[in-house]
Amino acid sequence: MKFLVFTILGVLLCVQVSIAQNRPQVGTLTVNVSNVQHRVGNLKAVLQNRSIFLTPQFIACIEIHPTSNEEQMIFKNLPFGDYAVMIYHDLNTNDIFDRNLLGYPREPFAVSNNLHILRLLRPSFDAVKITLSSSEMAVNINLLHN
Repeated sequence: MKFLVFTILGVLLCVQVSIAQNRPQVGTLTVNVSNVQHRVGNLKAVLQNRSIFLTPQFIACIEIHPTSNEEQMIFKNLPFGDYAVMIYHDLNTNDIFDRNLLGYPREPFAVSNNLHILRLLRPSFDAVKITLSSSEMAVNINLLHN
């Protein structure tokens, strides 16, 4: 009888472990944005993965009206993996990342890992990727201004 009880308990434990391993692992990514110098317009943050990096597509997008020098943007229920965060401050609320004729940004912007890229060059995904591998993660991103 004891053998039967232990066998049933063992099978149930294995089933529970198997079910837990098959659940998609998701987390929350908190993006702390600093150096927000203007209270007009909107801060926009998009999250991209390698396959859609630097395209108009995104995994998630957050838009907020800034009220202080530091803001927080929270992406919830993200599957574990590699992501890039791209942020710009749409000062004139035209929903466009404004650039001049040479391609130089007219609005504050930033990328994950605070990569200080030349404003005319595109960063590589590997240079800006962050890896979400826990239920909660926070990154600090500093806006660059002209």
